[in-house]
Amino acid sequence: MKRYDENLQDTLPEKMNKMGRKYITVCLVAVIIAVSFIAMIFINNEQSKILKSQQELIAKYRTELLQDEFMITLEQEIGHYMLQPNSEVNDSILYEFLKSNNVWFPEILLAQAKLESGNYSSSIYRRNNNLYGMKECSRRQTTQTSIKNGYGVYNNWQLSVLDRILWDVFTFEKKPTEDEYLEALKSYVQDPSYIAKIKSMIKK
Repeated sequence: MKRYDENLQDTLPEKMNKMGRKYITVCLVAVIIAVSFIAMIFINNEQSKILKSQQELIAKYRTELLQDEFMITLEQEIGHYMLQPNSEVNDSILYEFLKSNNVWFPEILLAQAKLESGNYSSSIYRRNNNLYGMKECSRRQTTQTSIKNGYGVYNNWQLSVLDRILWDVFTFEKKPTEDEYLEALKSYVQDPSYIAKIKSMIKK
C-alpha cells in the first residue's frame, strides 16, 4: 500500500506539470493569434494607405500621360515641324506645310497668314510666333504657351498654324464649303473688307 501511495504521489506532480504546460501552450497560442490579428489589421491599414497613394499617383500620371499623348499627337500631325522648329517662313514653306497637314483650304490659310502677319513682318508674328493673330484661347484645345498683349504666344510659327487648324476643328462639325468657310472668317475681325482682301490675294 505504501508503494501504491508513493506511486500516486509521484504521478500528481507530473499531471500538474502537464496541465501547466498545456495552459502555457494555450496562452501562447492565444497571444500569437492576438498578435497576428493586430498585425493583420495594421498591415491592412498600411496596405490601404499604400493602395490609396498608388491610386492617386496613377491618376496623376494618367492625367500627365493624356496631356503628353495630346502634345505628341499634335506634333505628329504637323509633319516636319519637329525637324525644323525654328525655320523662317515664306509663301512656299508655309503652303507646303499647310498641305502636309491636309488643311481644308490651303490657299485661304496662306492668304490669311500673309494678311494677318503683314507678309511675315508684324510685331505679333515676330514676338509671339503668331502668324494668324490668334487671341487668347479659353474654350478649346490650343498650342499656345502663354499670352502677351492679348495674343497667343507659340514656341514657333508651326505651332501657330496648328492652333489655326484647331480653330477650324472647333468651329466646324464637318468640312464646310469654301463660301461657308470664308463666311465664318468674318467673325475673325471687324474689317468688313477682310474676305474681299483674302479673295484678292488668292487670285494673285
